[in-house]
Amino acid sequence: MKLLVLSPVFPDSPCDGDRLRLFHWLRILGRRHRVTLLCLTDPRRAADAGPSALGGALAELRRVPWPRERRLLSAALSLPGSTPATLAAAAAPGMAHAMESLLQAADAAGRPFDAVFAYRLKMAPLALRFRGPRFLDYCDSMTRYTERRAAALALQGRGLRAGFQRMQARRLAAWEARCAREFDAGFFNARQDAVAVAGMAPPAARSLHVAANGVDAPAFRPPARAPKRGKTIVFVGQLAYPPNSDAVAWFVAKVLPLLLAQEPDLVFEVVGGGAPKGLRALEGRPGLRFTGFVADTRPHLWSAAASVCPVFTGAGRQNKLLEAFAAGTPCVASPLAAAGAEAEHGRHLLVAADPEAFAEAVLRLLRRPALGRRLARQAQGLLAKLYRWEANARAMERTMTRAAGRPLW
Repeated sequence: MKLLVLSPVFPDSPCDGDRLRLFHWLRILGRRHRVTLLCLTDPRRAADAGPSALGGALAELRRVPWPRERRLLSAALSLPGSTPATLAAAAAPGMAHAMESLLQAADAAGRPFDAVFAYRLKMAPLALRFRGPRFLDYCDSMTRYTERRAAALALQGRGLRAGFQRMQARRLAAWEARCAREFDAGFFNARQDAVAVAGMAPPAARSLHVAANGVDAPAFRPPARAPKRGKTIVFVGQLAYPPNSDAVAWFVAKVLPLLLAQEPDLVFEVVGGGAPKGLRALEGRPGLRFTGFVADTRPHLWSAAASVCPVFTGAGRQNKLLEAFAAGTPCVASPLAAAGAEAEHGRHLLVAADPEAFAEAVLRLLRRPALGRRLARQAQGLLAKLYRWEANARAMERTMTRAAGRPLW
């Protein structure tokens, strides 16, 4: 198959959740297909100008610089209309021109593209220009994510921002429903998101599928001489992502004091860059340690007694949970995060919904190491069953073949 992939990010390496998923899809698809990647880049991000770690997986790579200030301006100009700001922010004129150039060159050479694969809803308007099989990796439902952000902001008393998010959610819902109808197949990281979008466009429900993220389980397996798990609990995540920064702020304010009252030498380690100003202001509190960005999170998981995922907003599946499972680190998670991973309370992890229950669950893991080891073993079994990049990419390939109605390779 000759496949044109459209992306709002340059997947230089699997360094964050947004790039991780596309990186692995391209790595696997590129072995069997001729893949051209057309993507937006940020001139301020040094890695966007560097070589791709995908190497020979890409037949061709075309990059379109799109500075942050242009994205913000495009988003602002979209407000009086009906286009969601997140889609408008990615509507770089250079992408449309580059796509037309690639399509025309392929046609002139007698080897037209067989299909277009759009990564994330941001690329949907561009992909809809292609007259042939079209596929969309939604990753997550942006409608669900935005609705939850609106609810969280309303609870914080930030009414204007909550109202803006509700307006954006309505616009996003219209686009997600339209894409369900107009793309040959759509893919989601988590089943709940696929179900949500299917509810927006019931006649198109059969075209929506789950293609879950994976984990390189051998790479996360603890070494023979891994440090002993002490009294450190860890949160791993990009803190510029609001659901992550909200989760850390909630845990520090509501749960950490309860833990320190019982275990004064406990340390809550927050691993991740991009912390907003309000979160950085918490630095220096007893029992709290920020590491900032680290290139390799595995040692932090290997040495932790538990990994916590108190994420109550957002959508999709939490990669941080899957990686903790792979590292053999027992987990405590919110109901939302556990459901996204299809993990069961008491079998794969512990689930808690309020500060007291969260603190109690963490203390159980600190004081009952055998329980943590049992949960970790069973969580690794869940990984082997559901979260393998190779198997999930192959399933996605088969779906695209059926959806197009003819062999694509």
